[in-house]
Amino acid sequence: MTHTWNPRPVTSRDLAALLYSALALVGAAVSVALLIVALTHVLDVSTPPWLGVLMAAAGYAAQFTVLAVLLRRRGWAFSDLGFHRLGTRGWHLVWQIPTSLLISLALTVLVAALTGLTPEDASTSNGEVLTSAVPWQLAFILVYLLLGPLIEEIAFRRLFMGFFDRKVGVLTSTILTSVLFGLVHIIPAVIVWCTLSGLCMALLTRWHKSLWGGFALHMVNNSLASAGLIMAMAAGA
Repeated sequence: MTHTWNPRPVTSRDLAALLYSALALVGAAVSVALLIVALTHVLDVSTPPWLGVLMAAAGYAAQFTVLAVLLRRRGWAFSDLGFHRLGTRGWHLVWQIPTSLLISLALTVLVAALTGLTPEDASTSNGEVLTSAVPWQLAFILVYLLLGPLIEEIAFRRLFMGFFDRKVGVLTSTILTSVLFGLVHIIPAVIVWCTLSGLCMALLTRWHKSLWGGFALHMVNNSLASAGLIMAMAAGA
């Protein structure tokens, strides 16, 4: 196979739309941060614990809106994004998801042992959000478990992978986009995990010929990460 699983080709202009949407994310997040800092400075109160959720929600909302508008102007329909029905083949996700997570975990532990990488502590902002009022817990879950995976799957498994499939071939494209997915997560130990899990997401997307495959794994991965953070915080309380 020398081309993407989705018939609509991804062009450089489509990637430009993704770039503009990423700039919108950064701009919205920075704007919210500056607004909150200004308000807290004027009111002389501490930074609210829900700032992280608000920044992420504003950023993702801005990115999704800009990306949707720009792709729509380029003639993209929802079906072009690749969220095709899984059908009976979708039941394979029942074993594919845990298998992918176990393999990613085992390889991450191996790489960490060989390189001396150690996981960084969870950020204070996320911890405070999870221990704050229920509405912010729900907002955190919505952003982290739904909006984040949705946009990232469209960006990496549809646009980037769809573009590179026709430039460098399926194998190189799969590896390249998985590495890019890992690198955007910045923290070394997390980069390794996200690269490996991103590779599994790419393979599930290709096998199912639908973004639902990678998106399902992405949501489960983030759910387990959130559960792990909550348990760690509870143990340290």
